[in-house]
Amino acid sequence: DGTTDLLVNLEERKHRTVAIGLSFATDVGPGATASWENRNLFGGAERLITELALSAPEQTYEVTLEEPMPRLPGSWTSSLLLESEITDAFEAISGTLGTGLTKTFLNSNWEIGGGIQYTFSDIIDLSDPNFPRGFEETFQSVSFPLVTKFNNENDALNPTSGHRFRAE
Repeated sequence: DGTTDLLVNLEERKHRTVAIGLSFATDVGPGATASWENRNLFGGAERLITELALSAPEQTYEVTLEEPMPRLPGSWTSSLLLESEITDAFEAISGTLGTGLTKTFLNSNWEIGGGIQYTFSDIIDLSDPNFPRGFEETFQSVSFPLVTKFNNENDALNPTSGHRFRAE
């Protein structure tokens, strides 16, 4: 009848990944990055990702937890981002804490997501000559990010037809 039986052996990949990188940019000089990812953290296909990026003007540390929610269908994501930026004009220390949900539709071609984020920034303005030690100001904000994505490309690695759309 034209059918062929296939025997396929599947093996789960390693749960943890470590990555490091070095860079050089003409505007900031040398830099380094490091990340660690743990897949299937609690046995339900969760992902915990930590990333560290260091350069002379900016240092960032981010932790993200992604948890699939098959009954939704979609996922829940929470993240914490800590940043320090030092330039000739200002010094800033910031933190962002956020969480959100995404839902997929139409055979996972369409995704809609929303969440809430809180950002705290402490900034010292060094550019004002009236304040030789800098003028310090603190900012706080709450935001409600929204995103929608559509992708019906025929192949993820080599698309020859379809469309991709994203709005934030």
